[in-house]
Amino acid sequence: MFRTCLFVMSCVLLSACGGGGGGSSSTPSNGSTTPPKTQPSSKWDVSKPNYSGLRSNYPIDEVNVVETLYSTLESIDLLTSMAFSSSKRLYFIEEDSSSALTGDAQCESGSFTEKEVEPSKKLELTFSDCRTEGAEIDGTIRAVVENDDSISAILDLSMKDLESAETVTFSGYYNLSSRTEATFNLMLEASDGEQLWFDGLSLSQSMSGDAFGTYIDGNIYISDLGKLRISTISLGKQPTPNDMEYAFTQLQIEGDKRVTFDVELQHQLKLLYSADVLPVEVPLDSSVVFDSNKPNSSPIAKTEQDNFVTSRSETIKISATPSTDPDYDLIKASWEILNQPESSNVTLVQGNTLSLRAEIPGNYTIRLTVSDTQGNQSHKDVDLYVRRNAPTGTINNLHDYHISEQVKAQVSLENDEFDGPFSYHVKYGPANMSIDNSGLISWDGAIPDYGHDTEVNFAVVASNADAYQTLEHSLVIQSKSKPTINKRTNASLAKIPLHQGESGKWYYFDNPTTEWVVEDNLITEKYHNFIIPGMKSDIEHQATSDVNNDGNDDFWYSKYDQEKNQHQIYWQDGLTTESNLFITLDKNTDSAVNIYAIDYDQDEVREIVVQDESQGYRIYEPQTGELAIEVSSEINIDFSAVHLCDFNNDGYLDFFNELSKRGNQLGVNSITGDAFSGMSVGDWYLTAEKGTTYAQFVDTDDKPTCEYLISNDDQLIYLSTKTTEGITLLDQSDLFREAVNVADIDGDGEQEILVYGQTSSGGQIKQAAYIINRDSGNQFSTKQTPFDMPIYDHLRFNHLRVLDIDHDGTDELVTFEYISKTLDDGTYISNVSDSHGTVNPVFVQYKAYNIESDTLVLVSLTEEHAEWVTYELAYWNDDGALSLFAELHRGLAINTDITLNSDVTYNGFDFSTTYDFAIEDSSPVFYQGGAPRGTINKTDQFGNILWSQDLTSNGYDVERISALGSGPIFVEQDNASSILHPESGEVLATDAGYKHIRGSHFSHYQNADGSSLFASLLSGRLFKISRTNSISSIDLQALEAPFNYYYYAFAQIDDDPQAELVAYSRNLQNYSVIDTESLIEQEAGRYFSATSELSEEIWESVFLQCFEWDSKCKNFVSISNDDGSSYQVIDKLTGKTIWKSPVLATSGSKFFFKRQDSSIKTLVSSRGEQIFTIE
Repeated sequence: MFRTCLFVMSCVLLSACGGGGGGSSSTPSNGSTTPPKTQPSSKWDVSKPNYSGLRSNYPIDEVNVVETLYSTLESIDLLTSMAFSSSKRLYFIEEDSSSALTGDAQCESGSFTEKEVEPSKKLELTFSDCRTEGAEIDGTIRAVVENDDSISAILDLSMKDLESAETVTFSGYYNLSSRTEATFNLMLEASDGEQLWFDGLSLSQSMSGDAFGTYIDGNIYISDLGKLRISTISLGKQPTPNDMEYAFTQLQIEGDKRVTFDVELQHQLKLLYSADVLPVEVPLDSSVVFDSNKPNSSPIAKTEQDNFVTSRSETIKISATPSTDPDYDLIKASWEILNQPESSNVTLVQGNTLSLRAEIPGNYTIRLTVSDTQGNQSHKDVDLYVRRNAPTGTINNLHDYHISEQVKAQVSLENDEFDGPFSYHVKYGPANMSIDNSGLISWDGAIPDYGHDTEVNFAVVASNADAYQTLEHSLVIQSKSKPTINKRTNASLAKIPLHQGESGKWYYFDNPTTEWVVEDNLITEKYHNFIIPGMKSDIEHQATSDVNNDGNDDFWYSKYDQEKNQHQIYWQDGLTTESNLFITLDKNTDSAVNIYAIDYDQDEVREIVVQDESQGYRIYEPQTGELAIEVSSEINIDFSAVHLCDFNNDGYLDFFNELSKRGNQLGVNSITGDAFSGMSVGDWYLTAEKGTTYAQFVDTDDKPTCEYLISNDDQLIYLSTKTTEGITLLDQSDLFREAVNVADIDGDGEQEILVYGQTSSGGQIKQAAYIINRDSGNQFSTKQTPFDMPIYDHLRFNHLRVLDIDHDGTDELVTFEYISKTLDDGTYISNVSDSHGTVNPVFVQYKAYNIESDTLVLVSLTEEHAEWVTYELAYWNDDGALSLFAELHRGLAINTDITLNSDVTYNGFDFSTTYDFAIEDSSPVFYQGGAPRGTINKTDQFGNILWSQDLTSNGYDVERISALGSGPIFVEQDNASSILHPESGEVLATDAGYKHIRGSHFSHYQNADGSSLFASLLSGRLFKISRTNSISSIDLQALEAPFNYYYYAFAQIDDDPQAELVAYSRNLQNYSVIDTESLIEQEAGRYFSATSELSEEIWESVFLQCFEWDSKCKNFVSISNDDGSSYQVIDKLTGKTIWKSPVLATSGSKFFFKRQDSSIKTLVSSRGEQIFTIE
C-alpha cells in the first residue's frame, strides 16, 4: 500500500511541481539545512512527523533479507523521482515502460488549485476529491523557499485507494538543498495505524567519472518492525556508452544485523548474506515480485560443469554458486558421495564450494543438494574422475656395462600400485634398445669399441592410463679391450716423415704417426694410429713421447675450452688410451698452442716445449709438469725451419733458425741450462759478395754436432762447431739447397753426403751426382757417380729417401717413378687433371737401390698403386672381406679389395656426376646420373652398363639419386621426381615439382615387409611403393600443416608397424609427425613433443639416415664437428646426442660400418690419405 501511494505521490508532484530537476555533482548532505520544528508555529513551518511505531532495530534474517533489500531500493527510487525528475539514469531498478512516471498526471475528477501565497517565496497546492492514478487525494502541499535558497515541500495530504478503500496520510516534509541533494523527513500512515517514516534520509547524486550514483544516508522506520538504517559505502566509475558494464554501488543496511550488498544499477542486486548460504543475485527490473500469497518454488541445483577431473591427493573444489531459486530465497548447499572406488578414502569439506580430496584413482559420483528457507530442495549429480599420478622414478643400472655385451637397466618407480598398471617405451636411445612391461631395459651394447669408455644417453617414457613421464638416463659403457687398428692403404707420398740422412730415425719436430718399414722385401708404411676421446673443441695431435716410461709412445694434444677461455694440454696413454690433463694456459690471443717433444738436455727424456705467441716458450718436465725454462715471446723461433744441435758445446741442444733463407745470416737461440739467449752465428763465408747462398744442416756422425753445408754460385762449404774455418767440398757447381742427402751407402758406419749438381765441360752443362765421404776427422773425399735418371731428378727435387730395407747395415736409396697403365677395357691412362686443372700422375712405383761399384742395383720393387685418391664408399661382403670404392681427382673409380698391399681393379666410371651405390644380390651396383646429361645408368662394380634410362624430359640436371638396395630407385631432377624399377630401369612414376629447389631434400624408407616410402620436397608428395612396385602417392601440401615443410625423414615412432613421416620446419626446431597410413598429423604427447634441438648444421652433416641394423631408424649418424674427425648418433625427434665417437682421424673423414653379431667394425677414410679399420 505504501509503495502504491509513493508512486502516485511521485506522479502528482511531477505534474504539479515538476520535481527538483536533474543537476550537477555534489558532495553528500548531512540532512536538512533548516532545522525542523517539532511543533510548527504556522502551517508554513517544517516539522518532523509524529511517529508512534517501534524504534528498535529492524529484525533481519534469511527469510526477509532479500525482500527487504529490494523494497528499500524501490523506496529510494520513488524518493529520487519525487526530488529529481530527470535522474532516471540513477534509479536502482529499471522502470516498467507501462507504468513509468510521465509527469502528465491530472485530476480526472475533483479539483486541484495552485496559489502563489508570496511571490517567489511560497506556493500552495490544494487537492479536493482529486482522482488520479486510481486514488483520491485531499489536502495541501506547501512549497517554501528558505533563507539558504533551499526549497522545502510540506505535505498534509490523505490518499485513498479506490480499489481497496484504504487510506494513507502524508505528513512531514522534504528539503531540496540543491538540484542534486534532498533530505526526507516524511511519514506515511495507513488507516490501520501502520507507519512508514523516512527520518532524515538524505540523497546526494554524483555524476563524476570516478563516482557515479547516489550517496544515501538515513533511517527508515516501519511501525511494526522498527528502525532500518541505509548508507552508501562506495560508488563505482561512470560507464561510457560503449561499456558493457553497469554503474556500481555498494550499500549497507543495518537493523539488528548489518548487511552489505552490491548493486549494478538497473541490472542486478548481489548479496552474500553469510558463509552458510549461497550468494543470491536478483534482477533489478519489474519482473521481480515478492508475493507472500504465491506458492514457493523449489530451488534449482547447478554446478559449473557436469564432469570434473582431478589427480590423486589433489584437492578439487566444486562450487554450488550457479544454483538459483525462482523466489530469490537464500539457499544452502550440502554434498554427499553416492559412488566411489572400493577402498577409497575421501576427505570431504562441506560448504558452498565443496573441497574434496581422494586417494584412490577412479570414478566418483557426487550429489549436490540445495535447500531454500522454506525447506524446498533439489539435487544434481556430478561425475568426478580421479586420475592416476604421473609416474615418477629413476633408471638404475643393474651391472657394469661393456661394449658388445648385453646391457640391462631397470626403471624404478616411486608410485604405488593404484597408479598402475604401467607401460613403457623408449623415447630415444641407441639402435634397438627395448623395454618390457616390467620396466626392464635391454640393449645389445652394439657400438664400435674404440678402446675407451663411451657415454650413452637414452630416455624412457613411463605411462599409465592418465599420464606419462620421461625419465632420462646416461650410462657409461666400458671398452672391452684396446681395438685392433689396421692401416689399409699407404698414405700419400708427402706424408712420409723420414728426414734426409737420418736412416729411419724420426726427426725432432715431425712427431710422425707413420714410418716406413720393410715386410717381405716390400717397402710399406706403418701407421701409428691413436684415438683421442671426443671433446667439444677442436683437437689436434701435436707430439709423441713416452711420458710414463712403459715402452709405448704416448700422444700429446691440445684443446681449447671456450667456457673457461683457456688452452688445455693433455697426453694420452698410448697403451690404455686414457687421457691426462697436463697443464692449462689462459688464452690471451687467438693464436693456437703448439707442442713439441724435445730432449733439449740430452738425458734421453723428451721435455715438452709449449709455444704460445702471447707468452713465448715454456719447457716442462713431462713426468712432473714442472716448468724448467720460460722464454720471452720477444725471442722468435720458427719451428718450421728449426734445427737442433749443441752449438756451444755446453751439453744442451740449441735452436737454430735461418734468419734469411736467401740472405747471409743464420741465428741461434742457445739454452744454457735454465734460460734462452740469442746469438749470431756470423757470416761464416756467407757474404753478399759471393752471391745467393743456401744453408743446409747435415749430420754425418749421428752426433749432436752442429754441421752445415753452405752453397753459393761457386762453392759447397762444410762447417761445424768443431772447425775453425769452412772446408770447401765442391767448386764451381750450381748446387741446390734441396739436393743434399746423407746416407751410409758403403756400410762403414759413417754417413756419406749425396749431392746433386751440375758440371761444366767444353761449354756444356751436364747433370752430376756426387758422393762425399768423410775419411777421418775433417778430411773429405769427393767422387762423381754415373747415376742415370730418375736418380738425378729425385736428388734434385727432394724425392729421394734413405732406408736400410734389408737390415744389412747399408742404406738403400729409395726412389719412385710414375708409370702409365692400360686398363682391362683397353683405356690407356698416364695422368689425370684435378679440379684446378693440375695434371697429376695416376700410378707410382717405388724402387730401392744399393750403390755397388758406382752402379745402382735394384733390390726391391713395390706393386703399382694409384695416388690422389679420395675414398667414397666402403663395402663388406657377407664373408667379411672389405672393399673400397674410391675416386681419383677426375673420372676414375677404384674397387679396392683391401689388403696391406692393395689389389686394385679399375674402371671408367665417372664419379664427377651424381650417383648412388647399393648392394643387390650380394653384389655392389652403381646408379649414375648425367652421363650423358639427363640419363640414368646402372653399372656393376666393373663399370659394365646394366641398363640406361633417358629422363631428359624431366630436365637435364640430376639433383639426387637414392637406391634402397632391394627396392625402387628415386631420381630427383630439375622439374620432376621419378621412380625407376631397379631391374629394368622402367619409369614407374613421374611427379612434377610444385617449386624449384635445387638440391632439394627427400627421404626414403624401406619397411620390414619390403614396401617403400618416399617423400619429396620437390613435388611435395609422399609415394608408397609395394613389394610388387605398384605405386600410390599423396599430396602432402593438401594437409593442414602448422608450418611449411622443409625437410623430411622417416622413423618408426609409435607402436604401429609402419614408419611415420617426420616433416621439419626450415630451422628444424619444430616438426610434425604424419601417419603414413591415415595421413593424419599425430598429436604431440608421450611419443614426441614436436620441438627439437636439431639445427641446420647437424642436418647438413648427416651421412646416414640410421645404421642399417636400426630397425626403427630413429637416429641420424652425423659428422660431429666441422673438420669431420669424429661422428655422433643423434635422435631424429629430440635432437639429443645418443653417443659420439672420439676423434678418429685428422679431418675430412668418411666413416663406414659393418656389424657382425654385436661387434661393429669401423672404416675411417681421412681425405683419402689415411684409410684404416678399427675392430
